[in-house]
Amino acid sequence: KDINTMSNIRRSIRDELRDEPAHEGPRLTRKRTGTIDRFHVPEALMKPSDYRAALGIAERTLGADSALFADVGVSLGGFLRVRGKLSEADANLSNAVAVRRRLFGDEHSSVLVALRAAAAVASDRGGYDAAEAMQREVLAARRRLAGDDDRIGMIDRNNLAVTLMNRGKL
Repeated sequence: KDINTMSNIRRSIRDELRDEPAHEGPRLTRKRTGTIDRFHVPEALMKPSDYRAALGIAERTLGADSALFADVGVSLGGFLRVRGKLSEADANLSNAVAVRRRLFGDEHSSVLVALRAAAAVASDRGGYDAAEAMQREVLAARRRLAGDDDRIGMIDRNNLAVTLMNRGKL
């Protein structure tokens, strides 16, 4: 998108947040990652209504296939997981994985983050087959991207080992 369009989108997000009555605390802030504008919502300040408001704003402003919509979906999914709302967390994370795959490809780090979170929810729900498949996909991608000695890859190996233990395979 051209610079004027991005400026208009950012202005629209700021205006929506300012006018949103249920959303008085956290504000979306912009962070430049290469040539991509990323938006960040401070997690420590969030309430369920804030996540849902941010998700609605992202969808109305940029669309359900935007990076911002997927980013908020991942945050909301994690938030819901912690609160035990696993089916809702799963829906948000599955959608975020799909959007991020379309935007960035299968092996982009943001896809792997969302997939890792979706695997955790699947494991929490007792869906060990699905969790194992997602964890194996994440681990294989991490190995291709960063090698066998990558710190995050080691965490992914541990996550897979826990799932395999839960399944009685380790």
